[in-house]
Amino acid sequence: MRWWPRTIRWQMLAGLLLLETLSLGLFALVLVHQQTQNVYLRTQKRLAYEVASMALQAREALLQNRPGWVGLSVMMMGKAPTVSLAKVTDPEGNVLFVSEGEPEQTTLNSAERAQISQVRHEEPRFFAVGNNQWESVKAIYTGSDLRGYAWVENDRDWDREQLLIILHGTVIFGIIWIMASGLLVLLMAGSISRPLA
Repeated sequence: MRWWPRTIRWQMLAGLLLLETLSLGLFALVLVHQQTQNVYLRTQKRLAYEVASMALQAREALLQNRPGWVGLSVMMMGKAPTVSLAKVTDPEGNVLFVSEGEPEQTTLNSAERAQISQVRHEEPRFFAVGNNQWESVKAIYTGSDLRGYAWVENDRDWDREQLLIILHGTVIFGIIWIMASGLLVLLMAGSISRPLA
């Protein structure tokens, strides 16, 4: 191997750096995989909370005969950094309020329409739409009357940003660790290699 150093000092340094680089690479892969699963679970809980909150606010507004407040609740939910889109539909799935754009120009896609029959009275429903896009829906009841559905769509950019922050911190830690180890080996290598030489 022509690229491998010939002296004991440089062999020790190259071996240590190679071992630490491989170890940190493996650690980063395991960390990203674990954090991806954690992000999925946190997103599921967060979406369930957000859609339940919006459904409760819509219920209260309808009980007080103030439908305009439903629109206000949808707009406020749409401003959250973790939310891409929030909307409220009637029981048939026609959009009544939406956080972005006009309700008349917004329709439920086929994956969303398929969820309507799956929604239970008290439980928010979490599901995937398209390319790793997550959404949650909850029925809005006043008494025993179904008044519609609240929908909250997750903002994937926020989740990716959280993963990138973790990965960035791991890379910085790895670089500092490798540099410190390399410096330590260089300082110690002379005392080991001279007697061996």
